Amino acid sequence: MPTQEQAKVIERYTTDVWSKGDLDAIDEIFTADRVRHGPDLEGTSEGAAGHKELVTVYRTSLPDLTITVEEQVGEGDTVATRWRATGTNLGPTLGIPAAGGSCDVFGFWLHRFEGNQIAEEWAVWDTHGFLQQIGVSLPRP
Repeated sequence: MPTQEQAKVIERYTTDVWSKGDLDAIDEIFTADRVRHGPDLEGTSEGAAGHKELVTVYRTSLPDLTITVEEQVGEGDTVATRWRATGTNLGPTLGIPAAGGSCDVFGFWLHRFEGNQIAEEWAVWDTHGFLQQIGVSLPRP
């Protein structure tokens, strides 16, 4: 199981950053040299600035975005989190006008901690399902 402090940090990440849009919390939750592996957006900056841009893009698309922790396991400095995201597409998504659809998708984070801050994040989530649910038509290969 994750330590109590690790679980509190991830809860703050899901609630304050993703669900409430508190971008300043990113500077407190992550180490200054944090590394993110995942479906980032092309053209975003490195480090905390890039993370803030990423959150802003999705919260603009889904102003009522809510992320909840479904399950966590941890060992040592590493915590795996399965989460669920819900929201309504009321703003543009990746340059595509709002379609108004709702989404309910899942994802996973793997966080490596240094002390009580996240130093490294791996993120995987159902991007395709998200786009389908909000009403974005995807071209067939």
